[in-house]
Amino acid sequence: MNQGDVELELSSKHFDCDNLRLHRFEATERMSRLYELVLDAVSIGAPLDLDAVSGADLEVVVREGDQVLRRFAGMVTRLEEKSSFGERVDRDMHPYRLVVHPTLFLATLVETLDIHLDTTLPAIIEDKLALFDLTPGAGAMLTFEHAYPKREMTVQYRETDLAFLSRLCEHWGVYYFFDHTNDQRVIFADSTDGYLPLPGDDNSVDYHERGDDQGIYQLELTRRIIPAHYVCRDYNDQTPALELQKEATLEEGFGGGVIEYGSDYRTADQGERIVKVRSEERLATERVFRGKSVDPRFAPGFVFELEGHPRHDGGFLLTEVVHRAVQPVGGWGADEGKHYDNAFLAIPSVRTFRPARVTPVPRVHGLVSGIVETAQGDLEKYAKIDDQGRYTVRFLFDTAPPGERKASCPVRMMQPLAGPNYGVHFPLKPGTEVTIAFLDGNPDRPVITGAVPNPITPTPVNAPISTKSRIKTRSGIVIEFEDANRG
Repeated sequence: MNQGDVELELSSKHFDCDNLRLHRFEATERMSRLYELVLDAVSIGAPLDLDAVSGADLEVVVREGDQVLRRFAGMVTRLEEKSSFGERVDRDMHPYRLVVHPTLFLATLVETLDIHLDTTLPAIIEDKLALFDLTPGAGAMLTFEHAYPKREMTVQYRETDLAFLSRLCEHWGVYYFFDHTNDQRVIFADSTDGYLPLPGDDNSVDYHERGDDQGIYQLELTRRIIPAHYVCRDYNDQTPALELQKEATLEEGFGGGVIEYGSDYRTADQGERIVKVRSEERLATERVFRGKSVDPRFAPGFVFELEGHPRHDGGFLLTEVVHRAVQPVGGWGADEGKHYDNAFLAIPSVRTFRPARVTPVPRVHGLVSGIVETAQGDLEKYAKIDDQGRYTVRFLFDTAPPGERKASCPVRMMQPLAGPNYGVHFPLKPGTEVTIAFLDGNPDRPVITGAVPNPITPTPVNAPISTKSRIKTRSGIVIEFEDANRG
């Protein structure tokens, strides 16, 4: 493909693009990140209806003659009126900058607190995607090689839906990317089986020193030394005698090692999976190729076979691509002419890509309030205590409507004394307000720190009897110490 033969076109189902000409665009695509298109376009004649364009679907088509080489589809998330892209040449030409993201961008607009009980990572992904009309076979695809455990409780805490999904996927080594081959779709996967071949009949790409043919014209390799060992440790209160420590050794490692505590797993099998993911996350950075090409088919998540390079022929997985193109519109861009190229990052396709854990993991600082589970207004029945003396609690931060609020998984309660079949435990009653802390700040690991009175569940000691120290049970049994001054 000759760089000067590329044509750029715009189309939309929501507004008329007949008089909208694309002058320049830059598309940034990364594995496990939303892509972003920045488009400089000119409306010839009438200005754009901004209300119609904001939030509208928009497609960029890259073609060479009658052949469509690449499509970019998304929604307009930002629209800017511009005075010019340099020098204005015609008052009937109205310049705009449009920023386009995938439909999943809508997940950045939802920030909430939510509780997911007895569910798996794939189920959470499907539930969240469905909120934005992305379902398997219609805008989304889940390709998982591994089974994922059902977790008692997974909490979304003061984070957007996208951040929640991203940090869960990063934890388990699940990556996602976008495919524009037909309709726009997001693909979640956890192994090399999730990679897609470049569109077209030929998955090979030629290397050329000059960029006048379709293919790659620059390729550089960066090698990093990485730790040789990775150790993950955790603790499960349901199996307190089991030491949850797993190790992995990387043959490609240079030396040293990483010890990680609180890796957030519950069983030995889960630990094996997590430590493997952690080591593969490091391995994915050990050999990184940086290149430039004139092949617009390049996109993260796709693999190709490189041919014609003196040292690096073989399979590559694209992990990041930045596309740039320009074409003259009126008097703008006449000096540059038509031009397209891209810059990319890639790793060997035999390696499993694992996303870096860069999404902030929420931590709960201090205490939060909750209510021991009960039917509404019912303070008489005994609480639901399981065979370990744990309670189910309704967190007051749950943002679900009243009829949809979920109680927690069984939660342990701190006690002044505890041991094998002995200790001190005064059972909490339904409707009792409790304060809750979270081990290491992890919102998935609550523990009740104590009960606190309120006007509905008042304290047995108040102003009129402030000199008395009392232990009073629900049925009225009282142990009382009078501590008034008898002098």
